[in-house]
Amino acid sequence: MASEYLKYLNRDVKPEGPPPELTPKEKRRNWWYYHWKIVAVVCIIVLAGVSMLLHNLGITEPIPDYQIAYVGSTRLPDETVEALTNFFEEHGEDASGDGKVTVILTQYVFYKDTDAYDYAQLTLSASAALDSDIATQTSYFFLMDNPAGVAGDYQLLADAEGNLPPEGDHSWEDRVVPLSDVMKNVPSEASGLYLARRGFYDEEHTVKYKDACDELWETIVAGKAQ
Repeated sequence: MASEYLKYLNRDVKPEGPPPELTPKEKRRNWWYYHWKIVAVVCIIVLAGVSMLLHNLGITEPIPDYQIAYVGSTRLPDETVEALTNFFEEHGEDASGDGKVTVILTQYVFYKDTDAYDYAQLTLSASAALDSDIATQTSYFFLMDNPAGVAGDYQLLADAEGNLPPEGDHSWEDRVVPLSDVMKNVPSEASGLYLARRGFYDEEHTVKYKDACDELWETIVAGKAQ
């Protein structure tokens, strides 16, 4: 019985022939299946570079009155984003003079489960996009679920006077306010977030409409926006 089994294992199995030739459409589909994630990351990085170039050339108008960067480990639902932008719109001003108050909230999600390939790629994309945001002085307001991490990685959170931290200073406690302290009826998904503003190295490289942003910040932290 054992010898028959060994004969079976060592039998001469001849291949039936080469695999069928794929059609051009099937080849494209097969290539896309294995490479779409890499293409997506490359596209995001390229778009971030183009955005930086256009910003430096001054051809990215119109610019929203206020821009918020959300840096967190989970994506905010659309209704939460709407509630947050409405809060800023209600207490902001038409800094651009176009007849309306426009607020944009951009989400930079750094997933904790970076062992999974998909999440690792998305986190890499978020990191590149956030780097571009910071380099082009896009967002003034920052919403974070982990301000210690942002302060440690970027050192851009401003103090009460709007100044950047000294070199090597990664403190954050006196540079943020809990969102729930300054916003009534804060959405549950945002109840644990902290609000801060970023600092700038000089007055020539700041966000658009910085004066209006400064005024809105003071209004919010003074409790006048509740």
